[in-house]
Order: sequence, then C-alpha cells, then structure tokens
Amino acid sequence: MKTLLTSLLIFSCTLTFAQKKVKFDKVKPLPNAGFSFAYTQTENDVYVIGGVQGYQRFSSIIHVYESKRDTWLSGELTELPDILAPSATYMEDYKGIIIAGGTRLNGSNEMLEDTIRMLDVETFNVKPLGRLPQSAKRMGIAHSENQVFFFGGSTKQSRLSINNFIFSDKLFSYNLDKGTIEALPSMPNAMETQGGVIDGNLYVFGGYDERPLADIYQYNIADKTWKTLRPLESGISAYALAQYEHYFILVGDYHDGDKLIVYNTQTQTARYFTTNFRGRHLGASVIGTDLHVYGGVMASPRASGGYMNPEHFKISVKQLIEGEEW
Repeated sequence: MKTLLTSLLIFSCTLTFAQKKVKFDKVKPLPNAGFSFAYTQTENDVYVIGGVQGYQRFSSIIHVYESKRDTWLSGELTELPDILAPSATYMEDYKGIIIAGGTRLNGSNEMLEDTIRMLDVETFNVKPLGRLPQSAKRMGIAHSENQVFFFGGSTKQSRLSINNFIFSDKLFSYNLDKGTIEALPSMPNAMETQGGVIDGNLYVFGGYDERPLADIYQYNIADKTWKTLRPLESGISAYALAQYEHYFILVGDYHDGDKLIVYNTQTQTARYFTTNFRGRHLGASVIGTDLHVYGGVMASPRASGGYMNPEHFKISVKQLIEGEEW
C-alpha cells in the first residue's frame, strides 16, 4: 500500500509540474471592475459590452481598449437594454459587432433577451436584426463569412431559483445577407459553453452542465454534422476564449482560475499552462500577436466567492505556441 501511495504521489507531482507557468504583464486596467460581459475585438481594439460593471449588475456600458494608445474609452449604449451575460462577435466585412443572448430585468423578473443586434463600430449605433427562437444566458457565439452561430447556454429565468438551471443544446445560425434564422442539428450535450470557427468547423470546448466539462465537439458547417473529439485533461467552465491562426486559447476557470489551455486544431492536441493570476467570467482577445485578458472575478482556489477585478494583462502568443512539437 505504501508503494502504491508513493507511486500515485509521484504521478500527481509529475502532472502538476508538466504544466508550465507563464507570466503575463499588467497593462492599462479597465475603467471599472466587471464580469459576465460580452467581449470581442477588431484588428486593433478590444470591446467589452454590458454585464456586471461596478455596482451595476445589469448594464449597457461599453469599454473600448485602443491598443495603439494603451487607452480605454467608455460610454453607454442607449439603444441596448441593460443586460447580463450576453455574447458578442465582430464581423469584419460588416464593420459591426453582433450582440445576442443574456438576460435583462423586467420589473423584478430576470428575462431572457432574444433580440439579435448589431453595433456599428464606426457610429456606435445599435440596430435590431432579428429574434432567436430560443435565447440563453452565457451561450456560445461564433461566425463564418455571412453566418453567425448561437449555441448552448442556460435558460434559468428567475433570481428566486438561483440554483435551478435548465441548459440548452440548441444551435442556430443567422444569415446576415438574407436576414434569416435556421435551426441546425443540436449539440451532443446541453450546456453553457463557448467556441469558434476555424477552417469550416465550429469547435466547442468544455463548459458547464451542473459540473465542469472536458468535452470537445466539432461541427462541420458544410455537412451539418457533429463529431466528438479527444477531450481536455480536465473540466473547464467560466473561461474566456480567444483565437489565433489555427489555435484556440482558453483562459481561466470557475475553480482553477490560473488555468490556460492552447488547443491546436491541426493536430487536435492541447498544451496546458498556469498563469500568474486567477479569474472566472473574464474576457480574452488576441490583438496582433498579444493575448489580452481583462476583467472577471478573481478568486482563491476552490472558492465560490471572490472579488470583481479591473485588471488587464497581456502576453505574447508566441510564448504559448512555439517551442516543443505539438
């Protein structure tokens, strides 16, 4: 028995030390602490929209980080309702940010927000595009050419039933040119999750369905079929997702907030790191060759509580993807 315990301890330590620790540098912090916001980026700028901002649990506040000037600009989107846990993606060909999902207050009731909107990044006008057949909170959003994909999320609607989650496995696409919404084959699992499109495939990573998930699913956009890929080493939820070339970068976790994973879609393998900060429900974007991570809730390991954080960190993506063979 002693030999077995010793072997297990050595194996556990080997796994722990196999995760390289990387150091992010601090840059200009957010104007105020926030989490559960929508986030996306253009070529040079980061956008943070809605969510918890300071003392506002539901907000229509927008922060824009201009990377060339290392400066945040802030304002309020008057055409957007005060919203919690929305999702966003930038459509370069349309010079607009799609904003959808999340919840808003109607009196004392928390209601799902089903309107799909576009924010014009040049005028900051917001216009409605259509309605989701089923909206959700903390749903995934991604795009390919003229299509926007909405998937998963949770549909709990009342603050009085805080532990009563109903998860969605729905996948919808919205065609910006035609203005039409299509229901696509459902995901293999109902969950809060995130994902993105690379080379004609939608990748969905981990998430939450009353437990952190390690699953990776791949949806072929042309064939409209789902495939299950090799899972991550452990479950991950409440993370931020960024893309760079053929890589996805997952940052943070509800419990293990210093977790960072880089997934290579060409080899379908992952690298695992730990960071010099901890966070959940935060944002992440790649600007140039730098990974920016901002906001969120900073918490101690395995703690359910924490504090809102305005910090903003960055690291060169090359530190995460170069070196040893995948």
